[in-house]
Amino acid sequence: MTAYSGIRCVPVVLCAAAVHACAARTALNDYRRAVIDRPFTLPAGVDSFHVGILGGYARDDFNSAGRADAPVGWDLSLSDDSTLHLSPLQLGISRQMVRTEDSWLGATLGFGVGARSEGVLLSPNLGLAHRIRLTRSVAWSTAVAGRVSRWTDQPA
Repeated sequence: MTAYSGIRCVPVVLCAAAVHACAARTALNDYRRAVIDRPFTLPAGVDSFHVGILGGYARDDFNSAGRADAPVGWDLSLSDDSTLHLSPLQLGISRQMVRTEDSWLGATLGFGVGARSEGVLLSPNLGLAHRIRLTRSVAWSTAVAGRVSRWTDQPA
């Protein structure tokens, strides 16, 4: 019964996403189409929904394991310089600290959670990114990120 009630919610969520996307249409008209011209964060009034598909398979002499994942995310602009990142198990915020015509500098702070037989997973992360335009169609991007993960039932 739980699976059925979850399936019933899907059309409602998709309808709400479509209405929200239509409302953001006017702000999207001013959003830069070329990726090289886009800022680090979403401009005010522009929100983003994304779904991906990931997979992997590993095998050695003793075991094999496969994994499939479908990450879902919703990015909500809080202002021209801040974006809130939402997904089922992770929350984050990005802040554009510097923006000029040819470069930007931004930071992202996130916090992930999960649960398994090992207890509850706590995973804060921090990232910094910088991009500078070299020519009209070439830019140089650098980024650094760090994440710490800890299961609550893990020995110290």
